[in-house]
Amino acid sequence: MKHVIELQPTDTMQRVSRKEFCDKLDEWLETVSRDNVGIIITDEGKDDLVLCPSEWFEKFASNNLNRVINGAVINALINDEKQSCYVIGFIKDAMEMLDIKTLITIDHDISMYLDPYGEIHRYHKEWIELQMDVKIQIDKYRACIDVEEYYKQCVSIRLLMDRLKDKKEETYKLVEQTIKEIEKGYITDIEGIEDFKYLLMDYGDDSRFYELYKSLREVLKEKHPQLADDKWLKGETK
Repeated sequence: MKHVIELQPTDTMQRVSRKEFCDKLDEWLETVSRDNVGIIITDEGKDDLVLCPSEWFEKFASNNLNRVINGAVINALINDEKQSCYVIGFIKDAMEMLDIKTLITIDHDISMYLDPYGEIHRYHKEWIELQMDVKIQIDKYRACIDVEEYYKQCVSIRLLMDRLKDKKEETYKLVEQTIKEIEKGYITDIEGIEDFKYLLMDYGDDSRFYELYKSLREVLKEKHPQLADDKWLKGETK
């Protein structure tokens, strides 16, 4: 029978010395699998390793789950404050199971979306505390990375980021030009303009695209008012 996955806090796991674990290896492996629990293997009385069912790790290595977590964070920060306590609690319980990519995204999303309009979030304090815990866990991951290899990766990332920056600047200019052409009446295809509007909305977490979207919306109010009626800008109804 397949166990329902329930993460167990490490402070509640049974401690087993290396010698005891080696002497009864098969028994401990069977216990972990059968009872769906984790154990802490100690070395000279100090916590050293964690042994847990493989399903725990496999589930939390899922890209789909990472996207769900990051989506839940953004939703709780922007749209549904009351969900914050559940999202924060889940992340704290699963902290050691989440990969560094997910944690970095959580850290970024908290910085980006917590109080973006100057309004104090109901769970502001709790989100800041979570962000501090996330940063600590990220530092733990980074401490395990080979320094030389890390800097090689940083150089590669820097090159890619520079290229991305150039491409984004080109895209900004192209969007600005398109808005001007809509304003001057050179582009009149309603369906195409609507697709263009929603494309900008998809990239609204970028401040430049957000400002460009607002510029487009002002143009649409005059040229195509039927396309300007949306509630994407917080606090506006039209």
